[in-house]
Amino acid sequence: MLVLPHTSPRKWRAASQIARVFARLIGVALALAVCTARADDKSVVAAASAFEQGQQAELSGNHERAAELFELADRIAPTPEALRSATRARLAADQLAAAAGNAEELLRRYEKDASSRELAQQVLTRAKPELTRFTFQCSDPCTVAVDGLAIAVLPLRTQVVYVAPGSHNVALGFEGDLNRGLRLSGSGGEARTIKVGRPPAPSIASGANKQAGADSAPPPRQRLRPVYFWVAASLTVATGALALWSGIDLLKARDDFKASEAPTRAQFEDGESKDTRTSALLGVTGALAVGTAALAYFTDFQGSGERRQTASLSVDGHSAQLTLRSSF
Repeated sequence: MLVLPHTSPRKWRAASQIARVFARLIGVALALAVCTARADDKSVVAAASAFEQGQQAELSGNHERAAELFELADRIAPTPEALRSATRARLAADQLAAAAGNAEELLRRYEKDASSRELAQQVLTRAKPELTRFTFQCSDPCTVAVDGLAIAVLPLRTQVVYVAPGSHNVALGFEGDLNRGLRLSGSGGEARTIKVGRPPAPSIASGANKQAGADSAPPPRQRLRPVYFWVAASLTVATGALALWSGIDLLKARDDFKASEAPTRAQFEDGESKDTRTSALLGVTGALAVGTAALAYFTDFQGSGERRQTASLSVDGHSAQLTLRSSF
């Protein structure tokens, strides 16, 4: 006959809870995997829809709209077909600068693809003599806007932009909403390389009448009224008293269980519930104690006219009594 080792119901419940936790974690992992797959599927579907709409716009003769849709499809799910279609549509819409920018991107991403490389070289052969080529070498990945229009929206350290000859306002964006503005000009066939550093983060002014050297002093710490601390302290003492009473009650129940000649299941479960209650009260007391200590750091105990509170606790074998006193 197989004899199983004795295990208390409490241990069985703990093992069951652990098993349920692991089952939930596995379920969450599977759900995340399914959601990720579905998100990828949705991206592909959205890109295909944008590409199809771009083809329809191209057939109707709206080449600028077609280029925008092809570029949208490429941003959602990058493919050489979408970027080549966008490049051709920009050419058909007489937007040589935008077509040249797409051609540079084709060479950067798909230089080994013969169709992409051939189209890019054809476009750049036409664009370079007519346009000004700016190469921005940024210290950190940056985006580029020319005359208020976003030209390069993918953050890169090196950005190649084509513009019509003349003067232009250029804004380079960096992570953290930092921007650097430039006023640049160039002629047809000119190629310029500009190194751009990340602008410093803006400092917060501390006032027009700030004295020299005062900016090195730390700002004054914000203070709270003592009433918040005393309320938190009172709650900590109260829950601590309850936890102490619950612990005493638990010990009494344990002693009664051991002293009983015929302990019952009801006595065992009653002790288990008192153990759980005591553990919960101790956890709450600890959390309140930490919060009270944090409040003490920010409390102004030197303020005048504030309410003062004191707490006292008395415990006997069967009960606990908490007394709060206030003064002004």
